[in-house]
Amino acid sequence: MRIGIGLGVGPDPARAARNAARQALRGAPRPSLALAFAGVKLDQKKVHAALCRELDPAILIGASS
Repeated sequence: MRIGIGLGVGPDPARAARNAARQALRGAPRPSLALAFAGVKLDQKKVHAALCRELDPAILIGASS
C-alpha cells in the first residue's frame, strides 16, 4: 500500500486543492481512494472542481471543517 499526502494553502481554493492533489499523487501516483478535507472558508465547489480535474472523481471522498 502506498500513501500520498498533500497540503494546499492560501486563499485560492482551486490552487490550494490542485497543489494538495499533486503533492499526494507524488506519493501514490495511481490511488484507489482519495480523501480530501477543506476549510469552510474556502469555496467548496471550487475545491471539488479542482480536485476532480486532478483525481478520478469516482475515488474522491471529502469533507470540510
